[in-house]
Amino acid sequence: MNKLVPKRCINIQLLQPGDIVLTSAKGLMSKIVRWASCGIVSHAMICVQHSSVIDSTFLGVHARNIQREIFGPSEQVFVLRLREPLSPEQLAAIVEFARSKVGTRYSVLEAVRSVAGIMSPRTRQLFCSRLVARAYASVGFNLVPDSDYCTPEALRLSPQLTELFNMTESVSQDDLVALEKQKNGTTKCRRHRTWCSNRCVSLDIRWKISTM
Repeated sequence: MNKLVPKRCINIQLLQPGDIVLTSAKGLMSKIVRWASCGIVSHAMICVQHSSVIDSTFLGVHARNIQREIFGPSEQVFVLRLREPLSPEQLAAIVEFARSKVGTRYSVLEAVRSVAGIMSPRTRQLFCSRLVARAYASVGFNLVPDSDYCTPEALRLSPQLTELFNMTESVSQDDLVALEKQKNGTTKCRRHRTWCSNRCVSLDIRWKISTM
């Protein structure tokens, strides 16, 4: 018999494309982001298909299976949805925007400045809340005053979004062990892809310099 543990995952049967997932973690970086933004969340993701979400982390912009993300009892999880219904064309454009950014590098500088209230520079690089805000801004929905510089907490407080309740479900001990193994394998694969991408960019830059 599977014993339930005080950990949760997103109920993917309730998640829809376009939904925004906001979370917090126990780590130091999450605490710093929450403290600096006077908030209770530190990370943002956008659902693009069933259980698939896209987010921007230190490894860059990647797609991942949200069902493999496990949240402890002290970690916050919010799922938000636009109050105004999206047309199929608008939703498709938002999803395509997010997908087109996969592989984009993460901007540590601009992420730090977003919580510090310093609104420059404005590059093509991304961080989690910028990715989500820009995706919606691409079809005319400005979830926050500045889509380039915003925090996960600002998204949580957006008047254009409504919180969905009961979006998580408990995880059994057996499922937890299996999911942790899958998550570790996925993380290694994602790191490998990021290294390959960065290596290709570096080689391309060197080639351009050598041909000048």
